[in-house]
Amino acid sequence: MESQNKLAIACKRVAFDIGLFIINFVLLFHASLIQKQALQLLLYKSLLVNAGFLHAHIMRKLAFGDFSEATPNKQYLMIAIYVAVIFTYARGG
Repeated sequence: MESQNKLAIACKRVAFDIGLFIINFVLLFHASLIQKQALQLLLYKSLLVNAGFLHAHIMRKLAFGDFSEATPNKQYLMIAIYVAVIFTYARGG
């Protein structure tokens, strides 16, 4: 029961980002909606940043668990993982 509550809380925490990722994905790959290259680039970059955030969040949850229970050194490492993964995705890979 408790694990289901933790899963529900984790899903609520990233629900906005998942929704934004899906919307960006649909807008980017639906050719008739977007004709301008600048808008396509903006959507592509936001899609990459959202994917990076979701990937970093999953990595952090699997590797470290809860942020509030970690020592300060682990908290710094968690933040560094977010920054590194999101930066790498935003650069295109």
